[in-house]
Amino acid sequence: MIADKIELVLKQLSESNYDRVIFDGHWGIGKTKHVKDYTKANPENSCYVSLFGKKSLKEIVEEIYFKSLQDDAKGKFKEYLNKSAKKLEDVNFSYLGISLSIPLLNDTYSRMFSELEEKQSYIIIFDDLERKDDELSLKEFLGLIDNLGNIKGIRVVLVAFSDKFNDVDMQVFNDFKEKSIDRIYCIDKYSENAPFNILETDKWFAIKNIAALLNFKNLRTFQKTNLFIEEVLSVLGNEVFSDKFTKEDIYKMCFATIVYFVEHNGEKLLLDEDIRNSLNTESDITDYIDGLIIKNTLDNMMSKSILFHIIRWYETGEYDIKAIKNEIKLINSFIHENPINHLSSENEVLNVICKAKRFFEDINGEESIEDVILMINNVVDWADIIQVEDEFEKEAFLQKIKPNISKHVNIEKTLFENEVIMRRYASTGKNKATALISLINNNIIFEFYDQLTDKIIECLNEKKFSSNGYLKKLFECVLSIGDHRPEVWCQIIKKIENNEYFFPMPMGKVSQDHWDWCLINNELIKRIDENFKKDFFKEYQKNVKNRVSEFQDLMLQHRINLFRWDEQIPAMLND
Repeated sequence: MIADKIELVLKQLSESNYDRVIFDGHWGIGKTKHVKDYTKANPENSCYVSLFGKKSLKEIVEEIYFKSLQDDAKGKFKEYLNKSAKKLEDVNFSYLGISLSIPLLNDTYSRMFSELEEKQSYIIIFDDLERKDDELSLKEFLGLIDNLGNIKGIRVVLVAFSDKFNDVDMQVFNDFKEKSIDRIYCIDKYSENAPFNILETDKWFAIKNIAALLNFKNLRTFQKTNLFIEEVLSVLGNEVFSDKFTKEDIYKMCFATIVYFVEHNGEKLLLDEDIRNSLNTESDITDYIDGLIIKNTLDNMMSKSILFHIIRWYETGEYDIKAIKNEIKLINSFIHENPINHLSSENEVLNVICKAKRFFEDINGEESIEDVILMINNVVDWADIIQVEDEFEKEAFLQKIKPNISKHVNIEKTLFENEVIMRRYASTGKNKATALISLINNNIIFEFYDQLTDKIIECLNEKKFSSNGYLKKLFECVLSIGDHRPEVWCQIIKKIENNEYFFPMPMGKVSQDHWDWCLINNELIKRIDENFKKDFFKEYQKNVKNRVSEFQDLMLQHRINLFRWDEQIPAMLND
């Protein structure tokens, strides 16, 4: 039954033969909203009681008794106190800041029944049955509603998600529901207008076709979507949107992200189980959400680069607004007039491919690597789809964009900050775009270490020992290089060996910066020895001692003797 039928059932309940009914359905499907809407519209002949956290019948009985009195007085409890002093004589409890004295349970119990018996028609709604405290026996509670239902004119309504009962309560419910419940209404679908009411026109129209293909019942998914969309829009501002980068794409990306993390609990439920665990990278998740939740329906396929940020934004709460706006700017200034997607014609795609070829032909080194990557990611695979032969000769292309890569690399940032953009755009699967982007990424890594070691050599030659942070950065990167990039290792080793192992001889009067450089370098060589080139530290040690022997400097010899070749990494390297 659709959730919005709940109010109709409640309206008809007083005329029916049912005394005790239950609305049973998934959390977030709208059950509570509709029963509350009914009680708000009918305060004189209904009351709502949440069982969430209730530990005893005493709490429940007192709340029903109070609300029955309150409803008689049309919500004006203080006025009712003056008119009905006899009815409340010796009644003792405190509710909503009004203090009275509390009677024994059986006294309140009898007074509640006496009060309810005076009503000609009254509906008591108990919500959150599955959320009651374990101390409250479900068997005792069902006994209470059985007695309530026997009062003439009193109807009892339960609201629950029975799948969430614990094992004991489930057994009790199954044993007693035939006796205690006259009618079970299964609420299996939220109201058709509920998502529209939550999201409003533009947002709902953008995602309704996606939502229709997904099997979920929780309206909170739409509520969370609405909140996340508003959060994202408040940061991006309205000025970033255009006919190329649309708000509708943001709506779709936010909704799909919420579905993945909230509704699907971060699991790739739309994939076969045997391949789910093999797709765990950020680009894997981006591709999964784009392909299987959004179903490649973005207005502009280039917006997928923003999806990467949206996913990270929701998962971690962090976002790089500068990077996001730079990518949006690129999308809005892309060379073709109209965005292409799965709805585009073959001629439209061919037109974009032709323009892309001219872009690659005219590369002059001034283009950002992001422009190049987006062009590859958004065009190369489309060429495959419509069976257009590409003219990429990989080595020649990489050579052509070498100035772009060099311009892109910034050794003041971490290696991850330099290469992460590649992971952002790379697609899963073995396609041409992925392979080419991977090669570009490898070249970025190589260029990063090339520039970093060149900077170290420059500081060494110019005796800028206070800039030992570059040496320290290389030390920190050694473990991340691993043994799967031999070309990077060979590059680093060659430069170290050709430049006296990066060791500035500490002769004469030396500064603390000079001495710190020597200590850091010592540990750098040791770490390379441990992780890549065995006996490299011995070669370095031999080189240093041979060079020292050329000088008659007793302080130099003393400083070299201060080295503990097997001591732990200095604390300065862990700052």
